[in-house]
Amino acid sequence: MSSSDSCPPLSPGGPRTRRAAPLPAGRQRGVALVLVLWVCVLLTVIAISLVSTQRTELSMTINTRQEFQGRALVDAGTRFMVWQLTQADGRGGKKSEWPADGLLRDWAFAGGGIRVSAVPETGRIDLNAAAPELLEGLLKGAGLESEEVARIKDAIQDWRDPDSNHRLNGAEDADYRAAGLLYGAGDADFASVGELQMVLGVTPALFARLAPSLTVYAGRPTINPVVASPEVLQALPGMQTNQLAAYLALRKRNRAQGLPVPLPIGVDKRFIAQTGPPTYRIYADTDLEGVRVRGEILVKMGAGDKGYAVLERSYSPRATPEQAPKLEEEPVE
Repeated sequence: MSSSDSCPPLSPGGPRTRRAAPLPAGRQRGVALVLVLWVCVLLTVIAISLVSTQRTELSMTINTRQEFQGRALVDAGTRFMVWQLTQADGRGGKKSEWPADGLLRDWAFAGGGIRVSAVPETGRIDLNAAAPELLEGLLKGAGLESEEVARIKDAIQDWRDPDSNHRLNGAEDADYRAAGLLYGAGDADFASVGELQMVLGVTPALFARLAPSLTVYAGRPTINPVVASPEVLQALPGMQTNQLAAYLALRKRNRAQGLPVPLPIGVDKRFIAQTGPPTYRIYADTDLEGVRVRGEILVKMGAGDKGYAVLERSYSPRATPEQAPKLEEEPVE
């Protein structure tokens, strides 16, 4: 048999491929149903994502609105306390319903509840005027060992004095360069309490413990024990632990009875005084459906066109109770 007999002739276009047989109608419907189901799943995922995004944005909008409302109430509270200070001597006399004694009191305004207080800035230790003994007591109260106390106490003094003389345990420009810092000692007064973080050896954790007890606006080496916090009172030379507890109890009892608070006995009189510049720290906080806003301003009375000048202002949105100022509650009658 010849080759021409055994092989079919080739078509002019080359070999033909076999066309795939169409799927049965049932299988076609099954594939279409699967595709429809996948599209439905995809659309459901997109819809859920859009709803979740809208809910998040709505929640953020509500929280932002509450924060603005809270800030407005806080501003009203601080302005109210400033007005009270302009109407009275601010020393917490018995005739004043809103004395500057550091106690948080409730005040209602525009349908909102606000807690307000004012306290003289002399209840804090002035970074620029404090004697070494007071700085030492504060650092010891913060839990530092003797070597750390000596080092940071001297470093603070080297920072604020105008010369470059190195104290025994202090730090001047060369020490900051040796520590890899791009700055040296300030050689001037602290411009703010926050500047203390730049002093060699002051860690963020230590600064957080010290800051509530410090100021740069008291302008004197003494503190007012009648309005000072326990941490500041503990720093006073001569103040013992049992004596501190007794004085705090006496102070609270006298306030509740409307009696004047005496100066503590047994501490060095060089570091305590009830007088000082008319500078006050005013707090106000409010809670709007779980969103807490706290504000704080520092005012100097008798300055500016309005009879006072705002030196500092800050807000703490969503503040937790632990972040609230460490002030005594208003005594219950």
